[in-house]
Amino acid sequence: MAGIKETKDVLAVGFKVAEVLALLLKDGVQAKDGMALIDLVLTNADFQVKFKEAIAGIEQVPDELKEVSVFEGLELGQFALAQVKKIGDILA
Repeated sequence: MAGIKETKDVLAVGFKVAEVLALLLKDGVQAKDGMALIDLVLTNADFQVKFKEAIAGIEQVPDELKEVSVFEGLELGQFALAQVKKIGDILA
């Protein structure tokens, strides 16, 4: 069984970018927003580690999804729902 680690890593990076975009764009689009996003990508050590881990395993995602169990699917769904809620709370 492949597991879902790599899939969760890729989702986590995507949701982190979405979270930062929500924070930046909540008050409308401004020039400083682009710089803040670049700052996250280029200087945030935690983000860089997560991004590198996600990219390193991204090729495994299709195989993981082919073999996903019901429980793993539920875990991914719960993870995604929690992230979407977090972004919704930011935008509310």
